[in-house]
Amino acid sequence: MPAPQRTWVDVPTGTTPAPGTPAVNAAFLEEVETYLETEVDGVIDDFATHVEALEWIEVGAVDEPAFENSWVAASGRTPEFVKDAHGSVHLRGAVTTGTVAVGDTSSVFTLPAGYRPPIAQLFRVASRDGSGPVLAEVEVTTTGKVRVNYGNNTLLALDGVSFQAA
Repeated sequence: MPAPQRTWVDVPTGTTPAPGTPAVNAAFLEEVETYLETEVDGVIDDFATHVEALEWIEVGAVDEPAFENSWVAASGRTPEFVKDAHGSVHLRGAVTTGTVAVGDTSSVFTLPAGYRPPIAQLFRVASRDGSGPVLAEVEVTTTGKVRVNYGNNTLLALDGVSFQAA
């Protein structure tokens, strides 16, 4: 059953609404909106700019971790990883055509020492088969293996995989 629709009544500062009236102070909401637009959006923009400015490491590049188990970069979405100043490791990009199975036979690549979690981490990510989106699971092990436990190998996104390095 859908939630009932409410009509909010603007209550000027210093007044009291009638009992049971869904009330809001428009001036207060305006202050909150201004704060969110100026302060919070600015922090989010600063963080995004900071992450983009980091030196991302491209999987499969010369002298960098190689693809494993038939995984390759999805067109225009080369997998990359980075460690920020706070010790968090972030992955982005997408892969295709590799093996999906629990265990090392599904490893996409191996993160180098210093980029590995202290305990295994599981992430739900998006994958795609021929008919649409499919939920997938990516595991990052303490040995640095980035593997696909389930999902689809037509297209698998690594975006949003982030964890604290050991």
